[in-house]
Amino acid sequence: MTSKTSFYLIIIGIIAAIVLGGLNYKKTQQLQQTITQQQQELTRLGDFLNPIIEEQQMMQALDSIQPEAGASAPTFSFEDQHGNMIGLTSFTTPKALLVFSSAQCHSCKDFYPHLQQYIDSKDPLDVAVIQIDSDKAGNIAMLKENGYNFRTLVGTNEIFNEYRVTSTPTTILIDTTTKTIIKSENLSTLEEILNFLKD
Repeated sequence: MTSKTSFYLIIIGIIAAIVLGGLNYKKTQQLQQTITQQQQELTRLGDFLNPIIEEQQMMQALDSIQPEAGASAPTFSFEDQHGNMIGLTSFTTPKALLVFSSAQCHSCKDFYPHLQQYIDSKDPLDVAVIQIDSDKAGNIAMLKENGYNFRTLVGTNEIFNEYRVTSTPTTILIDTTTKTIIKSENLSTLEEILNFLKD
């Protein structure tokens, strides 16, 4: 092999090394860009999912502190729309429904027509809606405006805490003889009320 040939081979080798190095560098850059894009996408996905996951975890935690079946029902005495003081001893049926609600709760407003349907049905249990964020005048106005006649009490945050109510509307079934909690659930329709009372 002549020195000239060797020189050309060396030049060709250097050029090949430069080309391959350039290709590898380009591929490395592309790979880094892809990894960066994926990391950014994962970050955006995490920003979207984290609040949902946190809300689910919070709801599970809240569900775990719902009123315990068989526990004594906390006593109360609140004024209804007629000026009567109502408590656990005011109910005449063997079981009663306590509906914990808020005047600011849209789900409660949607539930009230179904609750009125139940009250208008045959042989309903005693029902009392314990409402916060309102007063007697506000309750009277709401009942009159919508044609409701269910007993509505001016409640307090303290009684919500005592019954471990974490969302509204929450319906609690009470054994009026033993003054104990039978069960608790978030209801929204007449059918759900009737199913709630079956067991």
